[in-house]
Amino acid sequence: MLSGATQAGLAGIAEPDAGPPPAPVPRTHRFFEVGSVIVATALLAWMGIRVARGIETAGHVFWVATAVLLGYLLADLSSGVVHWMGDTLGDENAGWFGPAFSQPFREHHKDPAGISHHGFIETNGNTCIVALPVLIAAHLWMPAVPRFWFYMAAFVTSLSLFGIATNQCHKWAHSERVPGYVRILQRWRLIIDTDRHNRHHLWPHKDNYCVFSGWMNPVADRLRLFRAAESLIRRTRPSWLNEESARRT
Repeated sequence: MLSGATQAGLAGIAEPDAGPPPAPVPRTHRFFEVGSVIVATALLAWMGIRVARGIETAGHVFWVATAVLLGYLLADLSSGVVHWMGDTLGDENAGWFGPAFSQPFREHHKDPAGISHHGFIETNGNTCIVALPVLIAAHLWMPAVPRFWFYMAAFVTSLSLFGIATNQCHKWAHSERVPGYVRILQRWRLIIDTDRHNRHHLWPHKDNYCVFSGWMNPVADRLRLFRAAESLIRRTRPSWLNEESARRT
């Protein structure tokens, strides 16, 4: 269940006028999502076996662990970059980019709990589609023995794994009931939890963009990475910003 403080703050999180429900996903795309989830899972499992077979020394363990940690951190930062782009760039009704990319992020601010009702495929299908070519490439270039490209493959696989998990972790952060192991991961702050993520949903939604583990939020916010990006775009391509971001300083 959500904490008392979180429940008390939920009334101020959602924006009014949730708008009409999104159009249904085409059946062919749903089939593609299902296939991508299956293939991505198989590729991740196969890569885990290949990495485990290649490890023979403590040095190998250290560099694989380093590669996995870097993938973990970059996946969280990448989730923030994508989230910021969806919140900030483009008119949600313009061209193909707006309805396909910007609109879901804006709708999420109007109905934060809506994501908790998404099914497994709806939550994870698109991220698996994006990860597939990266995972295939990692398998193709990975050598049989540990050297640079072996560790690069481990890093890319780690990035893909945690990147795929981002939407699921985001969903759990908005869910009132989650499995016990998820609650443990949230309590240990290995994945984003409800209270930390709801800081982003407080108006004007301009910080705490990272939604996988949240580890990179203090770094990105303290360095003002997203405000600097907005300032640069405002000076060079102001038409890329939505109205709210164009006014923000």
